[in-house]
Amino acid sequence: AVLEQEKEQLQVVLKRLQDDHQQQQELMLQQQEEWETLQKRLDVQQQQRQQQDAQKIEELQQLLQKAEGQISELQRQTTLQLEHQQQQQGQERLAAATTERIAAQRRADAMAAAAAATVVPHPAAG
Repeated sequence: AVLEQEKEQLQVVLKRLQDDHQQQQELMLQQQEEWETLQKRLDVQQQQRQQQDAQKIEELQQLLQKAEGQISELQRQTTLQLEHQQQQQGQERLAAATTERIAAQRRADAMAAAAAATVVPHPAAG
C-alpha cells in the first residue's frame, strides 16, 4: 500500500513535470512566433524605408537636374544680355565717334572757308 501510494505520488509529480514541460514548449513556440512576426514587421518597415529613401533620392536628383537647367538658362540669358549691352555700347561709341568726326570735319571745313575768305591776294597776282 505504501509502494502504491508512493507510485501514485510519483505519477502525480511526473504528470506535473510533463504539464510544466508542455507549457514551457508552448510558451517557447508562442515566443518564437511572436519573434518571427516582429522580424517580418521589421523587414517590411526596413524595405518600406529603403523604398522611401530611394524615392526621395530620385526626387532630389530630379530637383537638382531642374536647378542645373535653370542655372544654365540663367547663364545663357546673362551672356546674351552682356553681348547685347556690349553691342549697344559699341554702337553708341561708333555713333559718338562718327558724330565727332563729322563735327571735326565741319569745323575744319569752316576754318578752311574762313581762312580762304581772309586770304589777301598776293600783289604779284594782281
